[in-house]
Amino acid sequence: AECSGVDIGQPLSAQHADEIVAGMDRYAVLVFRRAQPLSTAQQIAFTKSLGELEPYYRKIEPEAGRRLADERLSDISNLAPGDKILPREDRKRLFGLGNRMWHSDSSYKRIPARYSALCAHVIPPQGGDTEFADMRAAWDALDPSTKAQVKGMVTQHSRIFSKGALGFGFTEQELIDFAPVEQPLARIHPRS
Repeated sequence: AECSGVDIGQPLSAQHADEIVAGMDRYAVLVFRRAQPLSTAQQIAFTKSLGELEPYYRKIEPEAGRRLADERLSDISNLAPGDKILPREDRKRLFGLGNRMWHSDSSYKRIPARYSALCAHVIPPQGGDTEFADMRAAWDALDPSTKAQVKGMVTQHSRIFSKGALGFGFTEQELIDFAPVEQPLARIHPRS
């Protein structure tokens, strides 16, 4: 759903925050269009108004260093500090290629994030689309026997497997930090 009538770059009232949460529960994806991208401080304030931020987790950083000043943000771009395009062989760029495959944000964490908040600063003139799938709708579309079969099953979510399938090599410490986690295959959340 596309949202209007609220500037997410300004502090949100409790009522607006509650309405955004209700919108997320109903539609799964909300789009807020602005003339200017959110600053880091604005994005942090907006996301904090919707709940507690997830703790820091291990990331692959560019060899030239982190581009974004706040480590609470994940930089999913192909840019190095100074907004220079990462070299072809940079580990962060290679790791990021996995984002081109279908994936579920944060499912590889013991406690997955409730929401992902994407803020586009530069949109390419062609391509660059981000697509979403509502897994609640996928669950609703399953026949009753399949629901009964998978209910209660547990699956392993692994960044090592998905990124490794592209040929990405991990250090010993990354193999520990990115150890697979188990998640319920069907996590049922009733719609509002």
